[in-house]
Amino acid sequence: LLTLYLALTTSITSLFADSLKSRPLAPVISLFVAALLFEPTRKFIQGWLDKLLYPDRLKFQTAVKEMQNSLARANRKEEIARLLNEVFPTQIGAEWGALKLFPEPDVPPAHLSPAWNARLIAGSVSLGGYWLGPRRAGPVYDSEEKNRLFALAGQAALALAYANAYESLYELNQTLEMRVKEQTQRGMADQKSIAAYEER
Repeated sequence: LLTLYLALTTSITSLFADSLKSRPLAPVISLFVAALLFEPTRKFIQGWLDKLLYPDRLKFQTAVKEMQNSLARANRKEEIARLLNEVFPTQIGAEWGALKLFPEPDVPPAHLSPAWNARLIAGSVSLGGYWLGPRRAGPVYDSEEKNRLFALAGQAALALAYANAYESLYELNQTLEMRVKEQTQRGMADQKSIAAYEER
C-alpha cells in the first residue's frame, strides 16, 4: 500500500511539475490528487490480486452475498435451516454446517470440530447457535471472512425471529378461522333448532 501511494504521489508530482510554473504547489496538489485516487486504485489492484492469487476469497464473498439475498427472502424455519446446513457450506467449500435452534442444546455436533461458530441472537433473545467446519481445500477463515460470517449470523438470527413471528401469526390465524367456523356452525344449528321449535 505504501509503494502504491508513493508511486501515485511521484507520478502525479512529475505530471504537475511540468504543467505548473511555481514548483512548490506541485507536491501539495499531487498529495491531494493521490489521496483521492488512492482508494479506487487500491480496490482495483486488490480485486485483480484476489482473482489471481486468492480465488477462494472471491468465491467466499460471492457465496455470502447470495446467502444474504436468500435469507432476506426466507420466511420458514425449515428453509433457513436448509440454507445454513446444506447450501451455504457447499458454496464456500466447508466440510459441514450445523444450525442448532432452541430448545436443542447450544453445542456443536459431538463428533465434529468447528472452525467458526456464532450465537444467533435477535434483540435480547437467544435463538440458538451456528457452526461451520473447516474448508475442504484452501486457507482457514481469516479475520475479514469471520467478520462477514458474523454479519451473516446476525441476518440469520433476524430471519429466524421473523420466521417464528410468521409461524405464530399463521397458527393464530388458523385457530381463529377454526373458532369462527365452529361458532358459525353452532349458530346455524341453533337457528335450525329455533325454526323447528317454531314450526312445532
